[in-house]
Amino acid sequence: MLLHIGDESRTRQVVDALNSGGSCWVTSTTWNGRSAVRISVSNWQSGQESTEATAGAFLRAYRPS
Repeated sequence: MLLHIGDESRTRQVVDALNSGGSCWVTSTTWNGRSAVRISVSNWQSGQESTEATAGAFLRAYRPS
């Protein structure tokens, strides 16, 4: 799955915040000339708790403090 989050700088900020938080690991990429966050959402060990932790991490990374 790819997620576009503004410009390249903003995308990098979100990627760095997510990866330093420890809840999930994502990578940045370029698709159709736009920066994006690449995430994988399938793992046999994933459940509701990990899904909620990842969603919370995305919200914290996206919303600047």
